[in-house]
Amino acid sequence: MADLIPEGCISLHMAYAQFASELWEGHSPLNDFCERLTYTGSPRAVVERCKASLAALTDVVLEEFRRAFASGMLSALVRPRGSAENFVIPEDSWASAFFPERAFLSEEIVHGHAGYWNNLLGRTPFVRRSEFDPWLVHKISRKRDAKAIPSPAVQSLRSHLTELAADGLLSSVDAEAFASKWGLLPLATRPADGDHDPMTQSHWTMCMAATWIMCREVGAVREVMDGYRKNCSIWTSVSHRIRGDGGQIIEIEGEELTTRRNSSLFELGLLEAVGEKPSSYPTTTSVKDAEGLLWDHLGNGHLAASALGRSGEIESISADQWPYLVLATDRFGGDYLCSSYDPLEKCYERVTLRRADLLAIWPSNPTFVSELPPAPERRPTRQRDGKLQATVDALKECYPNGLPKGLAVKQRLDRINAWHVERGNTPVSFSTILRALERISSHQVTSTGVN
Repeated sequence: MADLIPEGCISLHMAYAQFASELWEGHSPLNDFCERLTYTGSPRAVVERCKASLAALTDVVLEEFRRAFASGMLSALVRPRGSAENFVIPEDSWASAFFPERAFLSEEIVHGHAGYWNNLLGRTPFVRRSEFDPWLVHKISRKRDAKAIPSPAVQSLRSHLTELAADGLLSSVDAEAFASKWGLLPLATRPADGDHDPMTQSHWTMCMAATWIMCREVGAVREVMDGYRKNCSIWTSVSHRIRGDGGQIIEIEGEELTTRRNSSLFELGLLEAVGEKPSSYPTTTSVKDAEGLLWDHLGNGHLAASALGRSGEIESISADQWPYLVLATDRFGGDYLCSSYDPLEKCYERVTLRRADLLAIWPSNPTFVSELPPAPERRPTRQRDGKLQATVDALKECYPNGLPKGLAVKQRLDRINAWHVERGNTPVSFSTILRALERISSHQVTSTGVN
């Protein structure tokens, strides 16, 4: 028969039940899994691993509650029948007793614990509400803190969900739904935007620079920052093999959480080439055009770039080199520059550009394009400016009502070059056409009084 519990206290049996319930938002992962999971057709090795992981979850929750008493965060008390005093169960006895967690699963302490606990047979241990309630509130609030280290119970449940997804027993969507139901943070994580602000960085990578030209959105640039991506985890498809009962190899299709690999300008170009969106944000120009604009401004001396050279030292890349440099990528997805005459020769890696210079040429408002900064006097400009102005005239004559919707970049390039050839001019590149469009846009903005 259970002892009466003093006023303002709660039995350990009831306290544990409340802890387990509130820890999972009033739900039971064990019951939810039993209702949702079916092992039909699953290899026995997968089923056994899943059930063992689920059983371990219960053990971890019990251990977490036991640790609160063993560490002194909570005090377990007993009151012998007929006594008016409470006696504290010593902290060290929670480590020496055999399976003390059983005290959380029944109202009375039973045989088999040994040691000090032999003196507690038949007693009903309890804890003061004034201790237990604040401890429980702290535990639950800590579970929702993204910056706090997850408790062992939370870590165990998150691991169990990811294992089920990897073994194909749950989809990533279902795993995330369960995590939300039980009050866990999302399994696929991403840091807070304020932790990675590209506008606080003095230098940007080429991928960040091109993304800014395409989108003019801080969020889009953040998405391609190496530091931001290293702190993101995403669901990806995975395939692995296990050995079945008869020794045969079984292919398992599932999903797993992986860290996002670094983004590169080269990769953005590949995505665009196969018809995929290079950014989740709206774009105002293509990757190819953005890369061409970067090369044009770097080659004209309007932008300065620095990088690691062949010697491993930081070097400035002079404007004269850019016509002979092409973009490439390594097996880790990082951009580097090689010579157009020898694509196997890596000339520069980890190329960066000054953010302030980029924003001066491409301000945050995409409807306004600032005038190009004056080129250094040592570089001849008359011939280039004449070709640029001729391209402006060609655009106005070929497209007096503006560029039609759906006009392909190649069609535009062919039409403008045909105009040049008819007048005895040499063909121009797509970047020259883009600079001409910028000049037209700038003049239109100036004439309407917009600033």
